[in-house]
Amino acid sequence: VLRNGAVQEEIRFLICPELIVSRAIAEPMATHEALLMRGFERFSNYSGYGHATFAFAGPHVAAAGPPAETELLAIDAIAFGRDAQTRLGQYSRGAIERELNKAFVGFAPPDGETPDAPLRPLCTGNWGCGAFGGCVQLKAVVQWLAASRAR
Repeated sequence: VLRNGAVQEEIRFLICPELIVSRAIAEPMATHEALLMRGFERFSNYSGYGHATFAFAGPHVAAAGPPAETELLAIDAIAFGRDAQTRLGQYSRGAIERELNKAFVGFAPPDGETPDAPLRPLCTGNWGCGAFGGCVQLKAVVQWLAASRAR
């Protein structure tokens, strides 16, 4: 998260630095694991996106009242890269099953939460796309299927 990049995950970790601790204490995830982090705060504002325009834009001042209950779900995706031939691998049965299972585990109710608990907001951005080379449309369908089955 701190080596390179200034997009989705990197920005979230930089504006909520408590999340950086997860890099030190969390083991690499297996194909059937996800990581749910709760209770972190935002400390910084930013402008731009990516190396060319990302910049610190001052301290973040939270709205008055009780702090929002924030959660961040980490589900790792397969990196398919930039090569067109390698990217075709994401359409294989094994790759789709892996991504479906990973998303399902992430979207399922956390341990101790009943399936009829209120749904939590979820934003995944373009999970597994961008630098990972995933197909936006395929990933959207995978997430939709996994989220529908998880609840």
